[in-house]
Amino acid sequence: MVSEPLRPHTELYLRHILIDCHASSLFVVGSRCRWEAWVKLSLCIATKNSAGYIEKLLRVGRSFADEVVVAVDASSNDRTERICHENADRVFSVESPGYVERILPWLNEQCRGDWILRLDDDELPSEGLIEILPSLMNDREMTHYHLRRRTMIGEDGTRWIAQRPWWPDWKLRLFRNIPSIVRIPGRLHSGYEVKGASRFLYRGSIYHYDFVYHDEQHRREKVRQYEIISPEKSGSHHYSLPDENSLVTRPIPADDVPAQDHTESRPPAALAPIRHVDLAEIDLAAVQECDYGPALFRARLECIDCPRVMEAGRWYKVDVELRNESPVAWPIPEMGAPDVRVTYHWLSADGELYDFKGRRTVLPHMLRPGETARLPAPVRSPKEPGDYILQWDMVIPQVAWFSGQGWRGPEIPVSVVRKA
Repeated sequence: MVSEPLRPHTELYLRHILIDCHASSLFVVGSRCRWEAWVKLSLCIATKNSAGYIEKLLRVGRSFADEVVVAVDASSNDRTERICHENADRVFSVESPGYVERILPWLNEQCRGDWILRLDDDELPSEGLIEILPSLMNDREMTHYHLRRRTMIGEDGTRWIAQRPWWPDWKLRLFRNIPSIVRIPGRLHSGYEVKGASRFLYRGSIYHYDFVYHDEQHRREKVRQYEIISPEKSGSHHYSLPDENSLVTRPIPADDVPAQDHTESRPPAALAPIRHVDLAEIDLAAVQECDYGPALFRARLECIDCPRVMEAGRWYKVDVELRNESPVAWPIPEMGAPDVRVTYHWLSADGELYDFKGRRTVLPHMLRPGETARLPAPVRSPKEPGDYILQWDMVIPQVAWFSGQGWRGPEIPVSVVRKA
């Protein structure tokens, strides 16, 4: 029997973690074990003009991640793109977005792993974080993790800043690659929003090398650009150090050192052409600010196999097919606006309103413009026998009814009879 080589993070799993034999398959070949784990990890990075340091992060990433995906700012004027092309699995040249958060929703869509770890180009994971990654990803309850980040100081790279605003510095950077639970606002200095259970990790960390890799002039220029984009969120206090006498630093903990350039790093995937991506494509993946104008209230709803005879006061599951014909994505509740719901009204046979407050059905997943979803909508029949009209409608709570914006849903004649 010929087995596949160990994935990088799987080998670490065998070395440091007790293995649940029911989760995967274990093969013994000669004197070595081969473990075929079912979870895969994508490491994603956005970078610009990082030729002096990005290669180390890429090589470290290949030691534990199943794929390394990099978006290189097309305005880079050094060897960044070439270095990434030679050391990452997939590389994209993206039209300059102005700030990295703008491309993160699109970058997430490029990742194929079950989990995503996102790092900045001037960061490195610690050895402790790499060691525990397999156990974190195999925890069936967790959907995301908050990691500690240490900001390094000094050219010798042996100390980090241990005072506010640089410490404690929690970052949500490791999460399941499930689009319906992940929301990325895409605004300057905004983070990820992920539904489900999480943990704050006190073992393992991220090391941030901005003060090591970049000089003061570079940081001043970055702050100037941020203040133009969003003055209230420029984060300028993170880029200016106090005087030396006020600076509090600590040595790197011996049990959680920054990851080194692993000689056992797997080779990158075969070099593929670098695809250029413009901002129009990037912005399609963004969480759009909701404009409750007329264009939002466009949809097509079809009622499928609705019973034409119902027993009085009884619940039925009626299948509907819904198509989003607006220019805005409709997320699931609590993951952004607009909160679109399917509902209905009962009219008497002559068209007069009988019961306006039908059950509201939430969307089972995000519905992007042009997409269609089929779902069962609970419908309760009128309590009194007679002939009625089931009138379908849609609503955005606290905003508007679709029917009040000129939209018209299907109307189905229904005979209601006494319970048998």
